[in-house]
Amino acid sequence: MLGPFMVLPVLALNEAQYTGATAATIGLRLGIYGLTCRHVVNPFGLASDRFGRKPLIITGIPLSGRAR
Repeated sequence: MLGPFMVLPVLALNEAQYTGATAATIGLRLGIYGLTCRHVVNPFGLASDRFGRKPLIITGIPLSGRAR
């Protein structure tokens, strides 16, 4: 989890520079990302322990492809 959170502040600066987003919008997006990670990591970790990593990866790749 340390890796993505090291990059997010830099991405936030780039977003403000290139899209003109306000500080409130950037903060809201980062907050939603953090809360989503917090609530999704544990269930998927348990599912990975139960079913293995490969089935979750095979399921996740098409879902990521459909996510615009």
